[in-house]
Amino acid sequence: MTFTLTPAQVATITTSVHTAHILAPLREEAAQTMRLGDKRPASRPVGTIPQRVPQPASKKRPTGPIHRIIQGECLEMMAKIPDQSIDFVCADFPYNISGKGGVTLRNHQIVSADFGEWDKFPSEEAYFDFVFAVCTEYRRILKPNASMVLFFGYRQAGWIAHELQRRGLFTFRMPLIWVKDNPMPSVKKTTFRSAYEMGLWLINDGGTFAQPKTFNFLTQARMRNVMSYLIGRDGYKRTQHPTEKPELLTRRLVEIFSNEGDIVLDNFAGGGTTGVAAFKAGRNAISIEREANYIAMIEKRQSAVEARLADQRNEKP
Repeated sequence: MTFTLTPAQVATITTSVHTAHILAPLREEAAQTMRLGDKRPASRPVGTIPQRVPQPASKKRPTGPIHRIIQGECLEMMAKIPDQSIDFVCADFPYNISGKGGVTLRNHQIVSADFGEWDKFPSEEAYFDFVFAVCTEYRRILKPNASMVLFFGYRQAGWIAHELQRRGLFTFRMPLIWVKDNPMPSVKKTTFRSAYEMGLWLINDGGTFAQPKTFNFLTQARMRNVMSYLIGRDGYKRTQHPTEKPELLTRRLVEIFSNEGDIVLDNFAGGGTTGVAAFKAGRNAISIEREANYIAMIEKRQSAVEARLADQRNEKP
């Protein structure tokens, strides 16, 4: 059983630091005793709720940010998020490049670029239909003029940005380029080495070129739209997810486009980089991920972060 929020609850959520335990009514179990990040029995279909003895609602409020981890299909789970309740989206879309002859570096070995079924679509049209269906949900759930940074493959990124603005959904402000200072070698030596990732900074303003809801200018050095990192360092590869983004640069985006206590969404959570980076920065986070093995990675990563924070609190006199 699922249920949605009343307008009064939405108002409470969007003004409360802890947001009623971060949109807890997305799942009945989250409003009771079981955290959405807990492991689920393999026999129970994704998205279903176990039968539980009703418990009285706890009046105890959390003392810090919350990272809500949800397993399920992203569009299905996003449909349960209230309108205008999200402050920032940072998401790394499937690139639709698996099984098409490319290669990548994994465990210091050059292997075929086949990341899994989640990165395969029957046609380019099906892929773009999926992208725009997700972006239509972003338009609904993001607060007015809130920002999002979406990562796509370089072949599609520019056209997607143009289309999102042409359709009157978002304003495309500029690309954000993440440069790999130690990119993978060119195996066949027939093209350039792939040395960057491209993110699109978009504003939820209906294409009206409004100012962003939140934009925290850091320092001149840290506000270039071209940022560098080293594969294997700089907060990179915390899990075994094949397309994990560096936590260092992800956290920078979180700090620029959101404030403490805000809600940050990543609906293609993968190894959980956005959610964990947001949690560390004092933001509340929602991580949606379809694959059970990646959910386990996120849970393990989040638990390690919470354990370190608990140790630090215990060490204080």
